[in-house]
Amino acid sequence: MPQSQFNGNQITRTPELQLRLTPQYSQGPITAALTFSYIGERYSDVANRFALPAYHTWDLFSEVALNEHLKVQLEIKNLTNTLGLTEGNPRDDLSHQEALFYARPIFGRTITLSMSYEF
Repeated sequence: MPQSQFNGNQITRTPELQLRLTPQYSQGPITAALTFSYIGERYSDVANRFALPAYHTWDLFSEVALNEHLKVQLEIKNLTNTLGLTEGNPRDDLSHQEALFYARPIFGRTITLSMSYEF
């Protein structure tokens, strides 16, 4: 049985490097964390001809305990409003040559402010 011409190619939609770092700081009633995420270049096809560019995002989380029961949280996802694609169209054929294509984007910046009460 002959080996496939695609043996040794990068697995579709899977980057060779994916990184996530989250330093956190806590002081008294305040907690803050900043997350850096990096997604390396991936391919939408098994032939590794249609590359999806690498991207990185920053997320911010902070929490303040107002008292022993009440906390306020602020979370900002994709702080810099980075553009990125999580995958291309995996059902497209291997001869994709067009400038336009289907893809799944990452979400833009979202801000959540919430309050929690423990009893």
